[in-house]
Amino acid sequence: MNQKAKKYLWLAVRLIVSGACVAWVLKSIHLRDYQLPDGQPMRGLGHIFRDVFLQGNWPWFLLAIVIYLASPVFCAWRWQLLLRIQNIHIRLRDAFRLTYIGFFYNAFMPGATGGDVIKGYFVTRITEHKAEAVTTVLLDRIIGMVAMAILCVGALLFKWNDPAIFSPLNFLHLVNVSARTIILGFLAVAVVGGLIYFSRRLRRWFFVDRIIAHLPFRDLFARLDAALFVYRYHHGPLLITIAQSWGAHLFSMANVYFCALALGLHPNPVYFIIFMPVIWIISAFVPALGGLGVTEGLCAHYFTAAVLLTSDPKEAAVFAVAMALLSRIAQFICLLPGGVITAVHPEISAAEAQRQLKATEPSDG
Repeated sequence: MNQKAKKYLWLAVRLIVSGACVAWVLKSIHLRDYQLPDGQPMRGLGHIFRDVFLQGNWPWFLLAIVIYLASPVFCAWRWQLLLRIQNIHIRLRDAFRLTYIGFFYNAFMPGATGGDVIKGYFVTRITEHKAEAVTTVLLDRIIGMVAMAILCVGALLFKWNDPAIFSPLNFLHLVNVSARTIILGFLAVAVVGGLIYFSRRLRRWFFVDRIIAHLPFRDLFARLDAALFVYRYHHGPLLITIAQSWGAHLFSMANVYFCALALGLHPNPVYFIIFMPVIWIISAFVPALGGLGVTEGLCAHYFTAAVLLTSDPKEAAVFAVAMALLSRIAQFICLLPGGVITAVHPEISAAEAQRQLKATEPSDG
């Protein structure tokens, strides 16, 4: 199978998964107004959206849009620091431009070339340290997810025995796991993996170098490994990147929280610090377009009536999906200028990145 066929096959898989998740969400909520068995009228998804503006809650929605702008700023700042450790120096303005365009591609472009590929390729154009530049993009994503998990665990300490956080997520009716178990499991895997990778002794015990030596494109992976291992000696800057990640995530969570306020809800903001990392981490591993359907479905699962302070579980599910969709709309509006930046700089495009990456693709040595 050639590369083009693989790309379209992967896109088809993502479309199918997204479609299935959206269908699952739509099946579990009410789109139109409905009545409870006792005759009490309840609002459907469309009615809830209209009330954002009819009831005068739209300033919260505007605030959700504005506050999300800070997230790519913190991400750009974090990436600039990771680049600096590799002796790659770019202006914060340029780091923000590439990060913002990366956000735009992840949000709007359904193709196989994501924002990380765009960032990774175009930063290599301004430096001779190609492998080092690529590792910064990889590590940037990993640090972001680990920092998000740490933030979640910190919030969990305030709600450790709260029944509202024990809504189990059922995987194929085989195992039930709570949000607490998922995030602690993810963090444990990340910590153990980091220890094995960055400890010279553990690398020998687990044959890390031997595994890399037998990988396809082993010369390329050896260069990437050497570049990534450099971060072992920069504990202070890495701790700073964790703090920068917290800033980015807190503004993203505030975006969702303000969307909840725009819907007339008044939940405890701590729940957003607990549940949104779980939702975003799971969504990152599901091959759906921008987490479409996955994020909404998980919000409906975790943001229950006890969390959203609503009277009916079905109403809570409708509100949770509306909150997720409103947050997605706010983010889309926020990222639209990324299309303008791409138009102003046509050399920064997915097509150009794909052409250049294909032209420089290494052979298996």
